[in-house]
Amino acid sequence: MKKIGIIGFGAVCENAHVPAMKKLSSLIKPVCVFDLDQARCERARELLGVNAYTGIDEMFEKESLDMVVITTPPSTHKDIIIKSLKNGMDVLSEKPLCVSLKEFDEISDAVYSTGRIVYTVHNWLYSEHMLKIFSLLNDIGDIKHISWKTLRKKPSVSASSNWRVDPKISGGGIIFDHGWHVIYLMSEMLKKKFKYVNSGFLFNEKAVDEIADIQIISENYATVDIHLSWHSPIRKNTMLIYGIKGVLLFDDDRITISYDSEKQFEYMFNEKLSGSSSHPEWTEYVYSDFLNAIIDRSKFEKNFEQSRECLKIITLAYKNYEQRKNKVLSD
Repeated sequence: MKKIGIIGFGAVCENAHVPAMKKLSSLIKPVCVFDLDQARCERARELLGVNAYTGIDEMFEKESLDMVVITTPPSTHKDIIIKSLKNGMDVLSEKPLCVSLKEFDEISDAVYSTGRIVYTVHNWLYSEHMLKIFSLLNDIGDIKHISWKTLRKKPSVSASSNWRVDPKISGGGIIFDHGWHVIYLMSEMLKKKFKYVNSGFLFNEKAVDEIADIQIISENYATVDIHLSWHSPIRKNTMLIYGIKGVLLFDDDRITISYDSEKQFEYMFNEKLSGSSSHPEWTEYVYSDFLNAIIDRSKFEKNFEQSRECLKIITLAYKNYEQRKNKVLSD
């Protein structure tokens, strides 16, 4: 039985992580929680019967932990991760793992110097929609192009504050919040690293990207177009993939595969991918893989590389935009 400490007890932790931990109660036992908000500490005590702290150092001194889960805002992740690793704990962290490649390198140094692991919550990989899509990719052959759209009316709001629209806390806007998910999904589908990035953004008055368009070319020259928006009149996720043998169209709660022979297959789901934000059943799979990654380091390496790839693409997208933003088309 692994003893786990919870760092940050906001809405994501309560609605996604707590149900997952309860499902895996034969493997992990939450014993303590840290949160600066006393009301959230009381809520954790109520749900889990854990010891609660408003100081991380005090929690680490008083508790004997095997691992921690970090669900605090992104700007806090790096320091907490490194402190946890150096105190002998494996770490499960909400995405984004951190907010820059420099921070990633610091985390990487701590990982390899301590021999512990850091595992990022890439929960969309475990949705029934994506699991089905992954099982069908061989049917359409080598992928040549993927087009993805994430449409939202506004940013998600956390239990205590809307930190997602403060770039000093979130790292950025919609590209960090939703783009991270899409990048690791595309990486998993293509099984190739990305080489070229082109981008366009719409920023608000606080310099937060609310619309992002990213074009990526992989090392085998497959192309990816990603559109992310907090300005849509509807909430929806869609994707089109075409390979050398067929086309797969995903429309939130259905998959259609079409072939040159005009043969079509359709698959339906009871819930839309965009249906909610918590997904405790997906998070349960993440915990299982995290526990396996502690034993099988190759699983950690794969997840860690996915996080690095996400940061690389986000960094290059911002850089590409900065290099081109003052260029306008002539009449």
